[in-house]
Amino acid sequence: LLFTHHQQRGIEFPGGKVEISEQSKEAVIRELYEETGAIAKFIYYFAQYRIKTEHDEPFIKDVYFVEVSHLEYVDTYYETLGPCL
Repeated sequence: LLFTHHQQRGIEFPGGKVEISEQSKEAVIRELYEETGAIAKFIYYFAQYRIKTEHDEPFIKDVYFVEVSHLEYVDTYYETLGPCL
């Protein structure tokens, strides 16, 4: 299993939000790479769940299982300290 070390929340699965003009699967590839340097080999849609934000607006999260081909070192892991296996 591949985790990331978030600077404030600790060890967690990589994840994030879909950006404007981006599909969910594209966001998975981008977020995985940004937070861990991982290159996705196969991506399988697994589930979806809904949470409420501070403003009571529903927010939908997609969950994927991703097989990774390899990890690359990146200069910045954005909000994280990089990958944890």
